[in-house]
Amino acid sequence: MRKESLDILRNISLVEVMRANGYEPVRLPKGDGRVLYLCPFHDDHDASFSVDQRAKDGADAPGWGCFGCGRKGYGAVALQAALLGCDY
Repeated sequence: MRKESLDILRNISLVEVMRANGYEPVRLPKGDGRVLYLCPFHDDHDASFSVDQRAKDGADAPGWGCFGCGRKGYGAVALQAALLGCDY
């Protein structure tokens, strides 16, 4: 894959992926860049699903994950696949 294509995929907003799938933030960032949602993967009442717009810890893409059910990953493509129930 060309570098330009990888850069485009890395820059897709996780917040936009969540919004496009009908999920709205429960809590907006307080300076740490994380946006909290009700988890789309289990019955959640505590906003335990977090998306982070910044890549950290050597990752190539920003991370997302749930503190409740443990589902997690990196990048918008993997998030969209998980929301659709597809393996990526």
